[in-house]
Amino acid sequence: MQEKKLLITGASGFVGRHLAPALAERGYRVAAIVRHPGAFGPTVNQLLIKDITDVDWMPLLQDIDVVVHLAAIAHRGDDVAEAVYDKINRQVTASLARATARAGARLIFLSSVAAQSPSSSDVPLTEKNLCIPAGGYGRSKLNAEIDIAASGGQYIILRPPLIYGRGVKGNMRRLIELATLPVPFPFGAVTNERSLLAIENLISAIGLLIQRDDIRNELFLVADATPVSLPEIIASLRRGMGRSANLFALPAPLLSGLFRMCRLTENWEKLAGNLVVSTDKFSSVGYSPVVSTSQGLAAMTRALPPSGKRFSSAEV
Repeated sequence: MQEKKLLITGASGFVGRHLAPALAERGYRVAAIVRHPGAFGPTVNQLLIKDITDVDWMPLLQDIDVVVHLAAIAHRGDDVAEAVYDKINRQVTASLARATARAGARLIFLSSVAAQSPSSSDVPLTEKNLCIPAGGYGRSKLNAEIDIAASGGQYIILRPPLIYGRGVKGNMRRLIELATLPVPFPFGAVTNERSLLAIENLISAIGLLIQRDDIRNELFLVADATPVSLPEIIASLRRGMGRSANLFALPAPLLSGLFRMCRLTENWEKLAGNLVVSTDKFSSVGYSPVVSTSQGLAAMTRALPPSGKRFSSAEV
């Protein structure tokens, strides 16, 4: 069987830096669109594009079998205008989807659970839930999905929760930095459940979809097998550092009140709220996580520098 040719956008980002070399190692011919040349080695053909809003896609799509679209502005709160989210996350995606349809390739789009839900939900999420997107970021992702479906091409949309792994940024990076501190945390009584996604499991999921030409025009939620609580997350992070969990219990209502007094209600919801993602639909077509959340979190912090105190984009 002839090897498939892949085009990956956003390969300079956290997911792309893991995905591009992993797919090349599996024998695919990988062309990776990057803003800055990376250390992918000779197995990945790097295409340097500074402005993804001004790209003629058709020459890049010649002989391409599958496009994996990762490029996006991540959820950054109120410091990004909605029009910017829309331009990068929706308009660029719509343009690429139309071009991919014309080229006869398949599109795998990395959307987000934020297209479907705010940062916490009292009910488990399935693909059938009504979408209540989270802010401008979530709306841009949902609108991109709608444009993809209208493009006339073959597509698969993935909605992951928070993705973690070596090099992670954002909320998980901040939680790692907190976990390195030699102090106890008062979260022992928190009993929430949150779904996360290990980068290894995301790579496995995308690899499955690349192989399966029969899966098309579908949307899947994707996550690790089992949701975890905040205390379990901290315990796993610290276990990877060779430390005990070092947790004590304050009542959750008291903690919630303290966060609210400090005007950190949204942070508390992201830490201690529920967000459970069902992967039943994806599992029915063959998705099976390769690592558990506890294994993935511990492995991530086990790879930190010995001091565990200094972080860079290459370290975390």
